[in-house]
Amino acid sequence: MIIDIFSQKIVGWEVYESESGEYAVELLERSLWAEKCIKKDVVLHSNNGSPMKCLLMQTKMIDMGVIGSRRRPGVSNDNPYSQSLFRTVKYCHRRPIEGFKSLEDVRSWVKDFSKWYNNEHRHNGIKFVTPQW
Repeated sequence: MIIDIFSQKIVGWEVYESESGEYAVELLERSLWAEKCIKKDVVLHSNNGSPMKCLLMQTKMIDMGVIGSRRRPGVSNDNPYSQSLFRTVKYCHRRPIEGFKSLEDVRSWVKDFSKWYNNEHRHNGIKFVTPQW
């Protein structure tokens, strides 16, 4: 998931069975085009995972004018915005208690969650409005 820290809006998401630089690049590119943020000095703050550090991602970020910022090693609370988002995902009342039966079920749930999060869920960090207000 990619979140805009100012609006708290989920601007991009994908679900795969594994992580890869190729998937991360596709998500970043799709999200930037959808939000019309190409060459706009966007800062992408991420963890230190290999998809975010790979040469393919670094090249794409330069090509698209994205400034990279990474979490400091060993500092788990370096990105409170994504931590808050994933806490909401984890404890969301809409999340099925019995889990998911397939990857398609997960994708469908994340799509619905993102719509709910952006359009209905009120955020205390932005004065209890929705990201899409």
